[in-house]
Amino acid sequence: MYMNFLKIKSAWIAVLIVCFGFVIHAGEDSTHSNLINILRIAVVSDTHVNFGTNQQIYASNFKKVISQVNTADVDVVAITGDLTENGTRQEYSEFQNLVKNFKAPVLVLPGNHDIGNKKQGKTTNEVSTERLAIYHAVFGKSWFAFKVNGFKLIGLNSCLFGSGLDTETEMWEFLRFTFEEQDPGRVLVFAHYPLFVDRVDEPGSYSNIDPAYRSELLALFQRHKVLCYCSGHLHRSITNNYEGILCYSAPPVSYGLSGQKVGWALITVSNMVVRIEQKFIAP
Repeated sequence: MYMNFLKIKSAWIAVLIVCFGFVIHAGEDSTHSNLINILRIAVVSDTHVNFGTNQQIYASNFKKVISQVNTADVDVVAITGDLTENGTRQEYSEFQNLVKNFKAPVLVLPGNHDIGNKKQGKTTNEVSTERLAIYHAVFGKSWFAFKVNGFKLIGLNSCLFGSGLDTETEMWEFLRFTFEEQDPGRVLVFAHYPLFVDRVDEPGSYSNIDPAYRSELLALFQRHKVLCYCSGHLHRSITNNYEGILCYSAPPVSYGLSGQKVGWALITVSNMVVRIEQKFIAP
């Protein structure tokens, strides 16, 4: 099935780094103590489907990831942007041909290679209504909200922040409404750009969401006790924790930077506990 409609309330936080990834344990509010909902999410990012000379490698990586994800028996797959290299209809069609091989439902979000870079300084090739129109024609809205196993999954089009496009206003309205109707504490958010890379007060750059929008998002996430914010874009994995919100960027499928291996991430959520396992593929 293809889908894109295809401070935590705690006394303490402990982070344990293990050989295959990261485990986060959060103390739970007693009101949640009898809940046993479990959610398994495959986070896949930066597939960069194209028709260039590197596509043979990228497609091979993608197929290996799909095989691993199918074996992992996940509830849902979230693909956090840069689905393609250039955001053409032909590339989207090839992406769909590959992604239909996932057994679990798939949720997709655009990245800067799909619809254009976020507006920032003298950045070229910025997000545009024309490229958005192509994406929307293929996948529908470039954001989402779904409830799976008692958890709310919210997807954002992070390329829109600061764009000034009408679509940005529409997405903010959707986001605020979605949070208001959701009980706090059982929410995971997905996007392409990380909120920040090294410090929550770092300046805006090609690698992150600009400070004004970052601050507004983090305030919203804190108010509604978001468990985790998952992104891609960097072509290397990073893990940060801000006031109980796990901020994680997944490894890429296509190619890694700074020595990063290619692969994907398995997120397991059980009540107020988030566990991340990084899964790598053989070259």
